[in-house]
Amino acid sequence: NSCQMDLSVRNLKEVHQNFRSVLDGVKNLPVTQNNQKEMIDLLDEMEKEDLDITIRIQAYEELEHKKEVGDTPNHIEKAVVKMMKKMDKEGRFAEEIKELKDKFERGEEEEDEIEVESATYSKKDPITKEDIKDPVKNSRCGHVYDRDSVTEFIKMHKKNRMALYQCPVQGCGNKVNLDVKDFVDFPDFFKLCS
Repeated sequence: NSCQMDLSVRNLKEVHQNFRSVLDGVKNLPVTQNNQKEMIDLLDEMEKEDLDITIRIQAYEELEHKKEVGDTPNHIEKAVVKMMKKMDKEGRFAEEIKELKDKFERGEEEEDEIEVESATYSKKDPITKEDIKDPVKNSRCGHVYDRDSVTEFIKMHKKNRMALYQCPVQGCGNKVNLDVKDFVDFPDFFKLCS
């Protein structure tokens, strides 16, 4: 009885430790229109699981020293569920999950893109440092490149099997590798550049 309950508590605590790595992964994700709803749904599910695991661990720990629990897995589960109903607690990660949900509900990184939109543009390509002749805009970060230079930049990095070939603009927060499908023609570039 006690041994089985101890094993269950250890398993639940291990699951809770795995929560930590999932939450850390979510913290590092950028907010995009594509992932916003998906991440909020995931965090809702995590919130429920976190609460269930937290209360279940506490119920097991409370029942550990009681003799009247029973000795079959079925008896133990009934006793745990009964004890859980008496408990009204927050999940262990409740605060972090709430902060992440707020982040995705606000869509805070979308606002950064708006700031880039209102910026003036340099005539120089960030890769070759020469004047841009055929401007394309990266839809992920708003930076502008010359079509030929950025296409060559991507080809060269892929040919040399380099893992990272992100936006070459210094200080750009976009950590996604460059991809021609993210580029849009930008004919207004010449009117906006400084």
